Amino acid sequence: MAVNLVILHFTKPFAPALLALDTIPVIFWSAFSTICAALCYRFIYRRSAAPNRTFFMVALTALILSFVPNVLFLAVPALRIHGINAAGDYSLMAMHVAAAVVIVPILILDRARTSGR
Repeated sequence: MAVNLVILHFTKPFAPALLALDTIPVIFWSAFSTICAALCYRFIYRRSAAPNRTFFMVALTALILSFVPNVLFLAVPALRIHGINAAGDYSLMAMHVAAAVVIVPILILDRARTSGR
C-alpha cells in the first residue's frame, strides 16, 4: 500500500481528474487486492503439490489480465473513463506491478519461512 501511495504522490499531477488516482481508492484497492491475494494463496497452498509456483503463475496471469482495461483505454478512445490520459493509465499499471512485486514474494517467503515447504 505504501508503494502505491508513493506512486500516487508523484503521478497524480499528470492526471488530476482521474478519480482512481486518489488516496481513498488507492488505499481501498491495495488492501482489497492484498486480502484477495492472501486468500488465493491460502486456497492454492492447501490444494497444490507446488503451491509457490502455482501461486506465482496465477498472480502473473492476474497481473497481465489487469492490464487489459488499461491497454483498451489507450487503444480505444470511446472506452476511456473520465479524466484518464496516458500518464494516468501508466500510473495505474505501475501500481499493479508494484503491488504484485511486493505482495507475491511476501506471501511466498512468509509461508516458506513458517512451514519449511
